Amino acid sequence: MRLFLFTAKCLSFGVNHSLIFKISAGSPALTSRQFKEADFERVIDLLDEAVKIAAEVKQKTEKLKDFKEFLEKDGETIGKLKGLRAKVEEFASGFPMPGFEDH
Repeated sequence: MRLFLFTAKCLSFGVNHSLIFKISAGSPALTSRQFKEADFERVIDLLDEAVKIAAEVKQKTEKLKDFKEFLEKDGETIGKLKGLRAKVEEFASGFPMPGFEDH
């Protein structure tokens, strides 16, 4: 199984000059932390949840500035993000971090 995810911010020179984000993480980085196939699927589920939250916010805002402000002020969205963060932290805490003995 190959999974390649990375993060990069790109500027699209289309009609609306929108920002495009790509997500990437190399499978070697994850397998070195003892990820198995089911763990890769869990990562995808968490990323999917994050994208869905962002898509909901995007539908309610027009500009990037509005998007950022909405993330900081909307109670429902803040709750979803806190819940997602807790899931990510719980999941990630079960894996070692190379170079750190206490992780």
